[in-house]
Amino acid sequence: MWIKIERLQNVKLAASDETQDFAIILKGGLLARKRIFYDDCSDLFWVWDLVTDTEGEYTPDELKKDINIVKATRQGAFFLETDETTAEHFQTAMALA
Repeated sequence: MWIKIERLQNVKLAASDETQDFAIILKGGLLARKRIFYDDCSDLFWVWDLVTDTEGEYTPDELKKDINIVKATRQGAFFLETDETTAEHFQTAMALA
């Protein structure tokens, strides 16, 4: 199941307890897959690009400049990949946030 992520705050919410898988829909319908963990104590994102098998740590500002995640959220092309039960819990948490 895919949940559209429209704000960086929701990426933080989804990926703060455990690493989560995300997908970006690129032009032409191709997918870029990312595995992300967010550490709220250091305010850092750990991002593993599953297509290129590269990884890095990013601040929120670096994420906005260097990675297409923030751009994808603004364009409605960024999704959390999860199971139905987790999706229900996450949607409730997003509504409360």
